[in-house]
Amino acid sequence: MKLKLKDTDDMQRYFFGPDVDKEKIYTNIHQCIEHGILNDLDDVIFCSIDFLNDEEGFEMICIREDYSKNLDNVLVWYEETNQFEKCKEIMTLKGKL
Repeated sequence: MKLKLKDTDDMQRYFFGPDVDKEKIYTNIHQCIEHGILNDLDDVIFCSIDFLNDEEGFEMICIREDYSKNLDNVLVWYEETNQFEKCKEIMTLKGKL
């Protein structure tokens, strides 16, 4: 996921504000970690953020040691939103770790 945001306040709103698109965020985490597991990567980039106000941008990276913990968080989201097929996918990925 690549984001162009106005500033760090805009970033806070994007990830923690009242209108957070949790579906998009959790789906992205799921896809990134799946890519990392299937391709035996030591880390994956969740998000690349560029700021429009000339602040230095950055990348949000997940290292292999945190794959399982992040999949657990995604699993909780899928369970809470009754996405049980996605839950099965997460469990399959966790079995490949």
